[in-house]
Amino acid sequence: MNVLFRVDSSIMIGTGHVMRCLVLADELKKHGAHIFFMCCDELGNVNDLITAKGYPVLIARTLLDCPVKGRYDWVIVDHYKLDAYWQTEAKKFADRIMVIDDLADRQHDCNLLLDQNFYRDMDSRYSRWVQPSCHQLLGPSYALLRPEFSQHRVGLGSRLAEVKQALVCFGGTDPTNETEFVLQALRGSTDQVKLKIITGKNNPHLHKISAICEQNEQYELLVQTSHVASVMRECDIAICSGGTLTWERYCMGLPALIITNAENQRDIARSSDRLGVDVYLGHSGMVTESELQEAWELAICNPFWISRASRYAAEMVDGLGVERVCNYLLFPKG
Repeated sequence: MNVLFRVDSSIMIGTGHVMRCLVLADELKKHGAHIFFMCCDELGNVNDLITAKGYPVLIARTLLDCPVKGRYDWVIVDHYKLDAYWQTEAKKFADRIMVIDDLADRQHDCNLLLDQNFYRDMDSRYSRWVQPSCHQLLGPSYALLRPEFSQHRVGLGSRLAEVKQALVCFGGTDPTNETEFVLQALRGSTDQVKLKIITGKNNPHLHKISAICEQNEQYELLVQTSHVASVMRECDIAICSGGTLTWERYCMGLPALIITNAENQRDIARSSDRLGVDVYLGHSGMVTESELQEAWELAICNPFWISRASRYAAEMVDGLGVERVCNYLLFPKG
């Protein structure tokens, strides 16, 4: 089976789309699929991470470029700027089209749609955007997580004791530099708590973050780490963005204070706040240092909330979503 992923990464787009596609690509490869990627060469891309895994990358000269040769059983599109127009063109070189989306704001021409997020209107969210024949995989049970997350869930209990370690993570590029904002806001407030800061090598603010961490022995900086699950397991609470990071945290039972740094994260953050698993503080630029400090103090002084939120989160995501999605791709219905 030949599978082509159409996905991009950059400083502004971030790395999350590529990362979740790589999770699915790795699972399909286990079942004998031949994997290909098609990506633009944007500033701050992580195309080298794709090739490092042994997957060929076809460079798209423009957003709407299509492969000039080859035939694919599936083309998997994870791109907010591509809609039914490109997907219809893709049917000329693909038997089936899968779309990964969470915006529900444009028309799709696809056989399969995946939205791994939780919304109150989840079942009807895409009714106007896809054909009735399109099969939809909806909700966190289909979250595309690396195998390490389900593995590190084994023996995971709810968090009961005081907060000793906290995770700070705003994605691979953190274009709005929330990481520095958090570290500066909490200076002097983390004497008893170790902060583990995860970011990517293409974060344009990395030198500033590194300098701050070097001056505080309670801050540990982890750049482009491949051990996210184990770090999450060690932590008691997180301060982070929304997006795909949400379901990685939930799998590890890790509640959070959320500051969104992309528009598409807001609905997810509001939903997780309503569930009582996370506290949504607001969008980038709208949260003050004093508001973050107050929320931080309230959270670390409330082990009951952390324990309950941890349990709720872990019940929502078991880490096996990629297997469920892969099974449908291998044995499509209709």
